[in-house]
Amino acid sequence: MAGCFRRLGGIPIDRGSSHRTVASVVAEFATQNELVIALAPEGTRRPGAEWKSGFWHIAHGAGVPILPVAFDWAAHTVHLMPALEPTDRDRDMIELKQRFAVFHGPKG
Repeated sequence: MAGCFRRLGGIPIDRGSSHRTVASVVAEFATQNELVIALAPEGTRRPGAEWKSGFWHIAHGAGVPILPVAFDWAAHTVHLMPALEPTDRDRDMIELKQRFAVFHGPKG
């Protein structure tokens, strides 16, 4: 999976150190005509991890919507959900978690 993401232009993030990743990605949006970022809000592939809020801060700072995509492993389907314009972090995180609650992740 990592190789696929790298071929699509993915950039791995070292979560062990802080190098102003959110600010760097927000700045990158200002330099591109088109830019898409795909990430897991948990910041990990481990099931049940608490969500990180960096994705929200990136979208809010760049003034771009969040397009939630769910991989429902039980049903073998992918779901594109309505975009969410980030306005209030706590409220938006609750809304996004509710949207994802109906889907089943991989067994871990």
